[in-house]
Amino acid sequence: GCLWMCQVFGVQVIDTSHTFVASYGPDEGLIGAGKAVDFQGENIVWVGTTEGIGRFDRTKDEWKMFTPEDGLVHKQVYKIAVDDEVVWIATGGGLSRYDTSTGEWKNYHTTDGLADDIVNSIAVTKKYLWFATRGGLSRLNKKKGTFTNYGKVDGLPSDNILDVAVFREKVWIATSDGVGKLEGRWKIIDSKDGLPISSVKKIATQKDYIWFGTGK
Repeated sequence: GCLWMCQVFGVQVIDTSHTFVASYGPDEGLIGAGKAVDFQGENIVWVGTTEGIGRFDRTKDEWKMFTPEDGLVHKQVYKIAVDDEVVWIATGGGLSRYDTSTGEWKNYHTTDGLADDIVNSIAVTKKYLWFATRGGLSRLNKKKGTFTNYGKVDGLPSDNILDVAVFREKVWIATSDGVGKLEGRWKIIDSKDGLPISSVKKIATQKDYIWFGTGK
């Protein structure tokens, strides 16, 4: 019943009546400007910052920071996606996978098949993980552990993918040159189709709707 908002000194929490609940920053153990939030069950909150990733345990009212010294691939975190016991972390220098059950870290770079080391966003499905990168869209097969990459040569509006979402088994991407939708092949949606401008930065899904965040 609360909204977690990223801010320059961490995160702030308000409830659904817009009443202040809490503010977390350096004094509480969360270091850096807040950039991304995701939830693991009822009691664990993950917050990505400019200095790493913080884990908040509600039962203990306690923060723990993870940085490159702990195994994180890069301190600048752009997006977090929780997939059961695994936390996927998109950063400015690669992709990290953290297994909360074992404490094991695994990092991915272009040498492992990732399209680019700057990873802007993540979308999780049952079979695949989708990563929006500066050099294309990467799909990771969970079972095989292999990457497949898509770029402008495959029909995407741009190689610089800013966000990715999966809605009713269709993959949607946000780019500076329009929205891409994968349904067998890629379809491009831009200002000619009704968007305020072709440059789209964020995508969110809600029941029967898809929302696009643009510069206008």
